[in-house]
Amino acid sequence: MSWTAGPRYLLRRCCIMDVVAKVKPQRVLEIGCGAGDVAHQLALRGCEVVGVDSSDEARQQAILLNESQRDRVTILADVPTDSEQFDMVASFEVLEHIEDDQAALQAWSEKVTPDGRLLISVPCHQHRWGPSDVWAGHFRRYEREDITKRLTEVGFQVELLWCYGFPLAIIAEPIREWLGARRLKEEGEMTVAKRTARSGVERRWFEKSLSLLVSGPFILPFHWMQKLFLNTERGNGYLVLAKRIKK
Repeated sequence: MSWTAGPRYLLRRCCIMDVVAKVKPQRVLEIGCGAGDVAHQLALRGCEVVGVDSSDEARQQAILLNESQRDRVTILADVPTDSEQFDMVASFEVLEHIEDDQAALQAWSEKVTPDGRLLISVPCHQHRWGPSDVWAGHFRRYEREDITKRLTEVGFQVELLWCYGFPLAIIAEPIREWLGARRLKEEGEMTVAKRTARSGVERRWFEKSLSLLVSGPFILPFHWMQKLFLNTERGNGYLVLAKRIKK
């Protein structure tokens, strides 16, 4: 299955690029880069990017997508184990897939330079838990207090916390949940690891068709609308920018 950018993804990417334009990172480590689209967008904005993903299929797609940015984008299977640090570590829709999320945040923090930043996104509001979360291999959704506390405990100060996706992603959510339930019924039992590996790259024909309706410039009006609600709790995902505090 080939990857396409769905409406919720595009809304999130718009917010990510707004933050990147303000912070202007030079070197970025993206953990869980999936098909490599965010890495590509970062490279187009002048960043040097190391993208990491454990999925063979995701890495193959990311390498192909970033063929024109080979001088700026490197795709790896694992986070570099040396002492190299980055002025931004980014991870989008990954933390909810990790059972011990606090240990993951601690490990990620060690790759951030002093005064560097962590930029992450997670699905929000546990009351929105549904079949799509199960299908994707999630362990949880987050509340504002949860994610703020976790970041504080590993030495970060939250600078920005947006709740994105309203209204378009909320309108599309019943379709997303219907697709999740249908997939679960078709596929039967599957490990969380396997669900996680394919969730970032697999899209069905219906999702691809919907993506065409809101791709490119057509997403912009919906992004402008969501900007009015980023500081409310009406969306279905959080985007968090946090600064590492010097010890």
